[in-house]
Amino acid sequence: IYTASEIRNMLDMIHDGNRSRGGEGQKQGKNEGLKPLVKAHGIIGFIRFLDCYYLTLITKKSKVGCICGNDIYTIKNTVQIPLKPPEGSNS
Repeated sequence: IYTASEIRNMLDMIHDGNRSRGGEGQKQGKNEGLKPLVKAHGIIGFIRFLDCYYLTLITKKSKVGCICGNDIYTIKNTVQIPLKPPEGSNS
């Protein structure tokens, strides 16, 4: 299990490693690196529809109780993110 600080450091290293180092990509205004899509509280799972798999994330939660000092939450909102291969790939 990672601490919040260790996760932040790891994400920063990934972002720095994937950033464009100048040159043609930056001239076109492309910003490489990590691009946050959504803030999520948890992962519900994966589901496959006709075209691809989708990742289902919990985006909003609400505390409904506490049992033996452990908070209990209900899911208020979710989002599904398509996991498609890049255009033009042979997958």
